[in-house]
Amino acid sequence: MIFNSEDDLVNSLVQYLNNWFVCRKEIWSDCGKGRIDVVAECRQTKAKFGIECKLNNKKRGEEIGEHIRQAIRYSQMKFDGIQLPIFIAPQISSSYLAIVDERTTIKEIEWIKDRHQPHHEHHTANGLLGDFNVGELRTIKSKDPYRAFMFSNKVIYSMKPLWSDKTRIAGLHEQNYKQLLIKIKEWKL
Repeated sequence: MIFNSEDDLVNSLVQYLNNWFVCRKEIWSDCGKGRIDVVAECRQTKAKFGIECKLNNKKRGEEIGEHIRQAIRYSQMKFDGIQLPIFIAPQISSSYLAIVDERTTIKEIEWIKDRHQPHHEHHTANGLLGDFNVGELRTIKSKDPYRAFMFSNKVIYSMKPLWSDKTRIAGLHEQNYKQLLIKIKEWKL
């Protein structure tokens, strides 16, 4: 989807997530130094996530870095008295950050093939972001605008089942979520 403003992006995201979460917009950190776009609380489990949004247009590297740095700062702050797992939306893995698997030249233009398909559940960039204490809302094997909260290539919450073998459930992946909460508290830059 193409949005005219960040507000339109946030409103669209909140409308979509309202099926599974209670969402609040523009929440200030307890210290007053940060304002995250969305705090989403799962209706069933009460698990909370912070989401920082930026328009997914033709960003330069520096702008992508600013978005990631902002999310890293928020990952160290408390919102509503707790440290939240922070996710960026829309995803930058596949959209901006690619891992070169193959290069080819067609009509004197070099083309790069990413190691993973755009909607693959794993992406090296998602693992990289996880090392900086940030996850992504990703579109995975779906035409849905967002399918799962992913952190270091692990599903934390899936809006719909991701695998047909029924070994994975939709909703909160409790073990991954518990491990994530430990990781974000212990993480240091």
